[in-house]
Amino acid sequence: KNTASGASPNNRKFNLLGDPAMRIGLPRGGVDIDAPPVLQAYDEATVTGRVLRPDGTPDAGFSGVVDVEVFDAYRRVVMPQTPAPYQLGQYAGFPDRSYTLQTDRIYAGRATVTGGQFSATFRVPQDVSYSGLPAKVFVYGLAGAADASGQSRRPVVSAQAGTRPDDSAGPDVRLFLGDTTFVSGGLTSATPVFIARLSDVSGINTVGAGVGHEILLTIDGDEAGAVDVGRYFSGDLDTYRSGTVRFPLQRLAPGLHTARLTAWDAVNNSNTAEISFRVSDAEGLAVSNLFPYPNPTSGPTRFTFEHNQPAGTPASVQLRIYTINGRPIRTISGDEALPGGVLPAGLVQIPWDGRDDDLDRLATGIYLFRLRIETEGATGSDVIERVERLAIIR
Repeated sequence: KNTASGASPNNRKFNLLGDPAMRIGLPRGGVDIDAPPVLQAYDEATVTGRVLRPDGTPDAGFSGVVDVEVFDAYRRVVMPQTPAPYQLGQYAGFPDRSYTLQTDRIYAGRATVTGGQFSATFRVPQDVSYSGLPAKVFVYGLAGAADASGQSRRPVVSAQAGTRPDDSAGPDVRLFLGDTTFVSGGLTSATPVFIARLSDVSGINTVGAGVGHEILLTIDGDEAGAVDVGRYFSGDLDTYRSGTVRFPLQRLAPGLHTARLTAWDAVNNSNTAEISFRVSDAEGLAVSNLFPYPNPTSGPTRFTFEHNQPAGTPASVQLRIYTINGRPIRTISGDEALPGGVLPAGLVQIPWDGRDDDLDRLATGIYLFRLRIETEGATGSDVIERVERLAIIR
């Protein structure tokens, strides 16, 4: 369909997406949106609304959460020049080689719906278009199996800015791999999910239209390959001052890596954070840094270890403590060893009260402990066992 054969500008045929006989799964309910008539940079704006039944009447029984997205005005995008062999008819319908796009997000967050009503407040960022043209507000609501959606193009992006808030500090940036239990320097899989927790009193800039003001993720110092992850940002429930970026990383080579994120708040203060992590060279389950802390201990301690499995991987973990002669005296398993039966990202901790199965305290001496981990994957089960020493001092 990218060839220049034929005389018609329609010679590229068409793309078929899905089954043309299948009904699109659009929400049955609607959302009536009340948005401010003008969105002015630096000002706080509030979007309110109500969920409607399919017949258009208010649905007072709808209680759940809405996702609210506010987009800047349309901007014009110029098409790149196509190499000579493919130029015939390439700009049919686009005489000036351009088209309009409305994808720059002013705000993305969530709000609670109670009795069919919701309200979401956000700060309009400095990097809006100042175009005087209409913005777009899109709302999607979910309450159990019921959902609803609606949009509004009534707000206009003001050509003027409001009063800049007294804020000179960049956002707080905290980075993780897999989940928020990950500690810098820990072990991960080859395809971890990068997570950034961002917070700022003025809100986070997700527009991405200001030069150099994108939320940029850089892996291993590769500035040329930095990725704008602003569209992966989701605000926390009922606040515009904090939110999370979740971005799946492509497969990484075994070894030590770094991830650096630069983020901007809504008034263009920036901050940067960096995290390091190690990708295991093992194909299956791998465990590292197994040790009790404290060790030696006078009683209670925590057994910790790292693994290379994605967060949420179902697993069975068992920890057994033995005398130096090999007699088992305490077994920790099930939810006591791994709550919920799923592995978090990075560091796993198993607390121990320092007592045996009869609830007696252990005598001074050297003991052994064995950690057994079993995971179930697409290719079958994977099991690792490790034995280490523990010292008890009274």
